[in-house]
Amino acid sequence: MQTVTESFLSLGVKNLSDISDNQLILLDIDLDKKNLWFELALGKNISDARAELFILLKGISAKTNQDKIIQNYKTLQKFRKSESLSEKQETQDKQDLSGDVIIYCDGGCSPNPGASGSGVAVYRNNKVDELWYGLFEANGTNNTAELNALYHALLIAEKESESGNKVEIKCDSMYSINCIKTWDIGWEKMLGRKKVERLKILR
Repeated sequence: MQTVTESFLSLGVKNLSDISDNQLILLDIDLDKKNLWFELALGKNISDARAELFILLKGISAKTNQDKIIQNYKTLQKFRKSESLSEKQETQDKQDLSGDVIIYCDGGCSPNPGASGSGVAVYRNNKVDELWYGLFEANGTNNTAELNALYHALLIAEKESESGNKVEIKCDSMYSINCIKTWDIGWEKMLGRKKVERLKILR
């Protein structure tokens, strides 16, 4: 909001008689009170848009030119508003993509071996955000289907982690769970120290 003062009015008119009808409208003053416009205007509060237009119309005597300026200014305001909404939406989208992430993954085969497929569900802030399914194999197994799902869940988790989100993967593949929690201990002993670094990479 802009409070109308003598200093402000001097930015829009050189002399009191220079005030135009459009400027009076911007100051919210009736046209039939034009002789008293200066006194009536002081102390009023007008929007920033009206204040800017009041100044832009300074020295523009032809009404057609004034109307064109007003029209162009309104177009500019609409553009600013649309840009602002786009920025807000972009910010909201980024916020929606932040927070704790839980990734559920699974795969199946029927018969085993046979036609198989995998699926991944991404939950963000306890709400389903993404659903992925596919990776169909004509001659797959339960293990390959579950491993495919886990692999893609890890790829998603990597990107989420790089964005600063806390990620948890939920998987019921005993093959994968035993690989990480049980069997790797025995493998480490069997492979010996020279193979330990390679095993860590596989993990």
